Amino acid sequence: MTSRFFLLLLPCLVLVGFLGCSTPETRSKEKSDTFARLTQEQQRDVLQGRITEGLSEDAVYIALGKPYKKRSGRFQGKETLSWIYGRLDSYVIPRYRTRYYRGAQGELYSQREYDPITEYRTVETFAVFFEKGQVIGWQEL
Repeated sequence: MTSRFFLLLLPCLVLVGFLGCSTPETRSKEKSDTFARLTQEQQRDVLQGRITEGLSEDAVYIALGKPYKKRSGRFQGKETLSWIYGRLDSYVIPRYRTRYYRGAQGELYSQREYDPITEYRTVETFAVFFEKGQVIGWQEL
């Protein structure tokens, strides 16, 4: 059983190793042209995961990563785009089940067991607002 577990775990670890974690540093290398066009102050902010008004969509991607979802809309008569960021949240739904089994002499037994269900959802936490590809504001949700 243990060797089977490690055989299943090994490909997962290799995949994580190849994909790596997305950080502002790795994203700045991915979007090196955009990063090079930023001022030194903007580069410092972006690498620390902070955004400022006037940044491009690529610069926000470097700072914050890929958004959970994108929404288009209108604000003061102008077309806008919102990038919504979120975090994965889990919650438990209590559940009890009755298990039946037979004893050695064929007698029927039942046992009530706590068997919770864990569900996951994305909770929206932060929004960045763009107009014509430039940041015009942001908001914690």
